[in-house]
Amino acid sequence: MGSSVFYKEFILKRHPENPIIKPRDFPGAGAVCNCGQTMTKSYILAPEELYEQCGRVPNVVFPCGAIADYDKDEIRLYYGAADTCIGLATGSLSGLINACLKGL
Repeated sequence: MGSSVFYKEFILKRHPENPIIKPRDFPGAGAVCNCGQTMTKSYILAPEELYEQCGRVPNVVFPCGAIADYDKDEIRLYYGAADTCIGLATGSLSGLINACLKGL
């Protein structure tokens, strides 16, 4: 594929008293910044499929919106892939929340 750079999505737990997020606050994945916010160590979305790796901007996935279905314990994450198409990823809502709270 054309690029060696990959864009991945992580989960961020925002602190209720300091919801402003500044890029310089996070040194990297799994970080706890000085503003009391935490970020998961593992990513939830990465370009793995061919349509995510090849396109106008290769190796890029980015969230566009999410819908939480509490009754089904499911999250539906709509995302852009390689600036060419839109994908839908699903997962366990409680699993994502627990990963964020535990910093996994």
